[in-house]
Amino acid sequence: MKIKLNLRPQAVMAGLALVFCMSQGSAMAAEQIRIGYVTPAGGPHASAAKGFEEELNKLAPGRFKVSHFPAGSLGNERELAEALQLGSLEMAVIGSSVLGNFVPEMMVTELPFLFDTKEQARSTFDGKVGQHLLKGLASDGQFFDVGVRNRRSCHVDIIVPKRLPA
Repeated sequence: MKIKLNLRPQAVMAGLALVFCMSQGSAMAAEQIRIGYVTPAGGPHASAAKGFEEELNKLAPGRFKVSHFPAGSLGNERELAEALQLGSLEMAVIGSSVLGNFVPEMMVTELPFLFDTKEQARSTFDGKVGQHLLKGLASDGQFFDVGVRNRRSCHVDIIVPKRLPA
């Protein structure tokens, strides 16, 4: 039996959008959810995965066992995305730059200086744009925010386009 979780995305930023994708058809998905990510166990992907686990345990206590596979122990992000497609992994935290290989529209999240504020980005991705992007993912795909990607040079933070080196 598949449970549809109504988890509202925390927010999506233009800098780096990560996606939770649940695969379809895994026989063990109803009992065990394996989550793979490439960052260390204490990193932002792990925090997001742990938050998902906690929310799931509130909604369905004892119904699922969530196992975490940090630090690329199941492969790089592309390999995780392929494992989702094959049904050999139930969930992964994957950056939009990798997902753009599977859903080209996701690359819009990589554009610098697209939004003036975090609120503007969140509003955009929580709305029609975000819904359009989610259509290209598995039916249970979700966005969440891990912050704005920083653009830097060796001399100055690049916070506006005019500060880009020539």
